Amino acid sequence: MGKFIGPDSPVLRAVGIVGDLVLLNLLFLICCVPIITIGASATALYTAVMKILRKEGGFSGREFFLAFKRNFRQTVPMTLILIAAAALLFFTWQGLTSGADRFGFLSWFAWGIAAIAFLLEISYVFAVQARFQNTIGGTMKNALLLAVAHPLYSVCIAACTTAPLALLLFATYYFLLTSMVWCLFGCAGLAMLNSLCFQKMFEPFVSEQTDEERR
Repeated sequence: MGKFIGPDSPVLRAVGIVGDLVLLNLLFLICCVPIITIGASATALYTAVMKILRKEGGFSGREFFLAFKRNFRQTVPMTLILIAAAALLFFTWQGLTSGADRFGFLSWFAWGIAAIAFLLEISYVFAVQARFQNTIGGTMKNALLLAVAHPLYSVCIAACTTAPLALLLFATYYFLLTSMVWCLFGCAGLAMLNSLCFQKMFEPFVSEQTDEERR
């Protein structure tokens, strides 16, 4: 009986993780209210979730705020760049659907490539920022390269990343039906699923970074 209810039991560990996800989800949603802090909030969420998976760190709320503060200055410009890119894609799509474009298929093809690149970028960039130190340009470039190098992971990660927005736009009824789940732990839960993939992708680079530091 003790192995099920002891401090190190699987049951209590699972309950602890669920509690951490609920807390992190709440902090993430609150810190996303100013749109320009979405990147800092997502980076902090990934930092805290990855530490849970690696069984590192302490109180999840403290890890979240430390990462939020540490990455704030770098993630705000990233967020603004991504917002500008999203706006450009939206207005370009409006132009294409209006029938004013003369190039037809070529324009749609170019727009599709740009849209996929944007989707991959937003799916990876804040997780990369959470795990590695780099310049803004270097982080955004590495995020896209990682996404292209791991297409199967990228499909899963992009699906998880865009799930809330896709539900809101295309299946509003089901989004409202599951709104309590999203409010409690939905975003943090998806971040944890994504982090399982990111951990495997990041492992060779983390090992290489650790070896260089030892030298």
